[in-house]
Parts: sequence; C-alpha cells; structure tokens
Amino acid sequence: MLQIFALHMKERLSRTTFHRLLTESSIERQTKVQRFLKYEDAARSLVGDRLAREVIANRIGQSVNDIRFEVDPYGKPHLVDRKELICFNVSHSGDWIVCAIDVLPVGIDVERIKPIDIQIALPYFSKQERAELMSNPLEQRLAHFYELWTMKESFIKADGRGLSIPLHSFTVRKNGSSSQLIMEDKLSDFQLKQYVIDAAYKLAVCSKRGYFPKQVMMVELNSMLQIG
Repeated sequence: MLQIFALHMKERLSRTTFHRLLTESSIERQTKVQRFLKYEDAARSLVGDRLAREVIANRIGQSVNDIRFEVDPYGKPHLVDRKELICFNVSHSGDWIVCAIDVLPVGIDVERIKPIDIQIALPYFSKQERAELMSNPLEQRLAHFYELWTMKESFIKADGRGLSIPLHSFTVRKNGSSSQLIMEDKLSDFQLKQYVIDAAYKLAVCSKRGYFPKQVMMVELNSMLQIG
C-alpha cells in the first residue's frame, strides 16, 4: 500500500530539538548535516530523516531507533539489509517535508514555486513537454513548469538511477487525474500524480501502482517527537 506523508515546519526548529534529532540520527546523517551551510537546510535534512524512520517504523512494527538506512551506488537510500521490505523516498522544499513509502519503488518531489527563467530550463524537457509548456498562457506557465518538473523528478527518484537518465529522454503525459510516462516511445509501468498541500508549492508522486491514495496524511512535528 502506497502512503504519502507531509510535515509543515511552521516555525524555525529550536536548537534543543535540532540537537536532539542530531544525536538520535546515524553517524552518516550527522556527517551529512554538518556539511550544510544554512541552519534551515540542516534542520530539514534531520526532520526528513526522522519522518522517514517514524513512518517506516510504524508500518513494519519496529522501533524508530532500529530503522537504519544505507545508500546504493546511485545515492538512493534503502533500509539496511532489508531493501526488499519497504521502499521510501523523501523530499523537502521551503516549509514542507514529504515522504512516500510502499513495497514497490516510489518517488516523491515537492518544490516551492519561485520565479525562474523557463527558457534556461527548456533543454531538460522532451520536445512534447516543451511544446505543451510553451503553449500555456504566460500567467499559467510557471505553475505548469513546476508540475512537470516535480513529476519528472519523482520518476527519477522512483527509478533509482538518478541523473544517469537524462531528464529530456522521457515525456510526462497527462491522463485524467494522473499522468503517464513515455520512454523510448513506449508506455512505462510508472504512473504519476499531483497532490495539493499548499498553493505555493507543487507536489508529485511516482509509483508503479495503478492507483494512488486520495489524500496526503499530515504529520505534526511536535506529535511525532512527542513534544509538549
């Protein structure tokens, strides 16, 4: 069963909570966090790691402290020695941290909508996507760009081979309430869906399932950490 979770960081993470999450995380995560130049980026990384471990622990009936991750040669994280047990993916942008878990490969991407020069990004889209994007009225183009971008990113993350798959080599095509993926002129097993959690963001999930949950499950940081 595919499950999707979202956590809204409404306030800056306190130093006390930051250090608690840091000490409770793996040595690998601590090393990664210490490389961040901005406190907010480090905080999102820690909360994203904890969110993934919490929802996986609840799913498989284990303690959150027993959930450990390792990365494969492409940099995709898996459960240590149990990658066949559950698949997961995490993304964060701005105030939002999201996580998807399933027994099948899954990818998720969230992006805050910010002004960009779409012309510079066009080479990352297929010919069909470029035509569709530029056919949109100017006032709708930015939102459509982020819809396509999050869906493409979610597929890259679900597939697991990272950017060894060129972004322009496949096409996202809308199909009713979800979207299909065309690769080498063939319909892929992967399907994609957009979710609305915030008008200022775009969120997409990619899965091999023929159906998606109707809604995203919201997680409160204080409840997750049993604060207050």
